[in-house]
Amino acid sequence: MAREGIGYALEAKAMAEKDPSARQAGLEAALGAFKKVQPVEKGPRWLYALYHEARLSATLGDNAHAAELYQKILDSDPNGDIKALASSRLAMLGTTAKPAAPDEGAAAPDDKGDQGASPAQGAGGTDD
Repeated sequence: MAREGIGYALEAKAMAEKDPSARQAGLEAALGAFKKVQPVEKGPRWLYALYHEARLSATLGDNAHAAELYQKILDSDPNGDIKALASSRLAMLGTTAKPAAPDEGAAAPDDKGDQGASPAQGAGGTDD
């Protein structure tokens, strides 16, 4: 959390700069700080570190890298609390999220188009 705070402080300081080159240097320093928040993949706050890296990458003009990182967040944690943040940032970049890979245990759609649902689940010819 302290490392994340350092990233925020460096970002705020950079955004207050009037000189474009000083702002650029400050944002790059903030990006470096956010990359250090959690270098271990799947470690605590790793997805937030990716989120901040993506945000700063976009601010620095590297939209392609930012989109890759947002997509990585969605692929790593498609139902987590950071999903909405990553999805909205992808939309702001003009990119849509790629669908996550289906769970291996999920029912496959059948040829009747009912997505593998049984009549007990409300799909099919029941009168419930």
